[in-house]
Amino acid sequence: MMNKDQTYTVDHVFNNNVVLVIDPSTNKETILLGKGLGFHQKKGAIIPYTDSRVEKKFYLEDEIYLEQYRNLLTQVDKDVFGISEEIIDLITKDFTDDINEYVHLALPDHIQFALYRIRNGLKIINPFLFEIKTLYNKEFALAKRAATLLSDTFNLKIPESEIGFLALHIHSALNYMPVHKTVTFASLLVDFVAMIERETNQSIHKESASYLQFVTNFRFAIERGHESHDIHASLLSSIETNIPVAFQYSQRLFWLIEKRLEIIPNKDEIALLSIDINRLLQKGEDT
Repeated sequence: MMNKDQTYTVDHVFNNNVVLVIDPSTNKETILLGKGLGFHQKKGAIIPYTDSRVEKKFYLEDEIYLEQYRNLLTQVDKDVFGISEEIIDLITKDFTDDINEYVHLALPDHIQFALYRIRNGLKIINPFLFEIKTLYNKEFALAKRAATLLSDTFNLKIPESEIGFLALHIHSALNYMPVHKTVTFASLLVDFVAMIERETNQSIHKESASYLQFVTNFRFAIERGHESHDIHASLLSSIETNIPVAFQYSQRLFWLIEKRLEIIPNKDEIALLSIDINRLLQKGEDT
């Protein structure tokens, strides 16, 4: 039981609102968030346990992550740590407290590198931007708010391509999925459509309603995974008979998903995507 007279000892001050302290109840490094908590504070300062400014506290459960976090403290700017924790706080407020704690390492590390590129005029290229905006529209909306925080804090314009990468980190945290897997999900779509364009000599407009519908249904098909659905065999037979080219592409998509995402999706769900693929083929323009 925590004694109300006990106090936190400040270990790092990240910004005016985020500090890293030693929690006397656990003797662990603990992140505290609250307006003004870090103002005029320094290492070794005392914060009462009952301080009304403390809005949220968090500590890393995984000892390996904790050790990596300690190492990262020597490599990443304290302001980057602070703004990262404020962004993570937005994630928990907008979505859920149940997030992958690795985001406390991955996000500041990513932001540090992104800021370096922006400051040095290095272009941030995101070939999956449209797919990210479509697949993860809620995460992208939050990423835009995160970009505003970054812009205001560091006096830099955050390009939309970087906002897309922030959205990937948010999605990764919410779904306990490594960021590279999230990237693979988006890149698979890009490569699949490029294959269709190349083989059919057509150009598919990514801003079309047909493409938007395909991307949305693709995500739902993957998320439903092995769930059993009552898809009538006659419907699947009709799809295979009446739109054979689109059906063949759906089978190749199934193979790509199995190989690159390392999951086995519901085969019937993927076959139903033939209807969306057929619309893409019909709406495409000759090149």
